[in-house]
Parts: sequence; C-alpha cells; structure tokens
Amino acid sequence: MKDKPLMCIEFDGISGGFNRKGRYIQRKFDKERKRKLELKLQIAQRDHFPFFVISYEEEERIPKHTHLMLIDSIIGQTIATKFFKEKVKNFRDSHQLSKVNEETFQDIVIQLEAELELEWDPIAKKVTEIEAFLMRKGLIKSWNYRYLEKPSLSPLKNLSDTSTLVERAKMLERVIWIGCRVVYTTIKGKTGATAWVRNIENEYVSPFIIAKNSAMLTALYKVLRLFKLDFNLFK
Repeated sequence: MKDKPLMCIEFDGISGGFNRKGRYIQRKFDKERKRKLELKLQIAQRDHFPFFVISYEEEERIPKHTHLMLIDSIIGQTIATKFFKEKVKNFRDSHQLSKVNEETFQDIVIQLEAELELEWDPIAKKVTEIEAFLMRKGLIKSWNYRYLEKPSLSPLKNLSDTSTLVERAKMLERVIWIGCRVVYTTIKGKTGATAWVRNIENEYVSPFIIAKNSAMLTALYKVLRLFKLDFNLFK
C-alpha cells in the first residue's frame, strides 16, 4: 500500500448525499451531480477502491462534547478492512493455511479483525478503554444492544423461509438510517444511548458496527457522568 491512496472522501454539502454499495443517494436532488458522482462510484467499485460521499451527518461528534466524529470511524474501518484483506491473502499465499485446521484459522481471522479495528478505529478504541476502566472498578454489571432502522422494518416471521429473507434484504436496501440502542446496567441502575448513522454499507464499512460503537461510546460517557468520573482521563 506504500505510496498509494488508501481511500477517497468527497464532501457533498450541496445535496447532502451519501453512497451505499456504489449508489449515490441524495437528500436534495441534482441530476447532473448525481450523474457525475455515480460515475466516480462505479469506477471506484470496479477497481475495489474505497470512495465515500459524505455530508454534515458524518461530521457529527460522538458524543457531542468529544473530538471524535462518525467519519473517523468510517476512515478507521476502511483502513482496517484493507489491511485485514491483505494480511489474510498473504497468509493464504504463504501456504500456512494448510498447516492449521479450519477452526484455528477462524480464530486467527477473528483475532486479527479485532486487533485491526482497535488499531485503526478511534471510536472502537475509546469504547474499549472506557469499558475496561469501568469494569475494573466494578461499576458495570452487564450491557445489551439492539439495532434500529429508519424507515423501520417489520419483524421476520419465518427465518426458514428463503423468500422472506430475500424480501428482507430488498427492504434493507431502502433503509436510510441504521441505529443502535445500547444499555449498560451499572451498580446505580441502567444508563443507555442511541446512535444513528446513514446506511453507508459497502465492502469496507458496516453502518451496523459504526452505529453500535457510537452508541456504546455515548452510553459510556453517560456512565462516567453518573459516577462523576473525570472525562479527561480518556482524551
């Protein structure tokens, strides 16, 4: 990757758009701008080059009083995914794969993915730091989360029905916002937060992961506030 651009980001302040799987989605319609950006996206997708269209929504601070933004996580995930693909390819090409069984290989892959996320995604890294600190102090007992969508999707009635799953996938294509609600159970009760990110899914980035990490970080700062702990410990 030396001397090669890792990714490209185009800020769309005019139409407030974003991209998903090579498709440009506008908030304010502009036919000519749509044509130009979709051409760029098609070329980038053909060459497996990460190209993102963002607007003010992706510059939102998470939480609002910190320096971290959704775009930081988008950049971090993209770089982590590129390195992950490269390392897995090198592992396969080195013929080391034949020396390990499938279960061991899956363990290696999971560990590598987690390590790269913590190395490159600053929101994920901050979540790990604060959560570990609060758990060491015995302030957090458990946590849970659930995903949300806008427009919302109807519940799945039959998971074994293939046609239902196909229809669900089509419905997910129309979802504009992916959200996550995270709740921590502390020794003083429950504290939670909800975060939303536009549906920017592609081969490098998952809006579900970004939404969950963002909700976790916002909720963790609420826990710090609940116990009157210094935010400056986690600058």
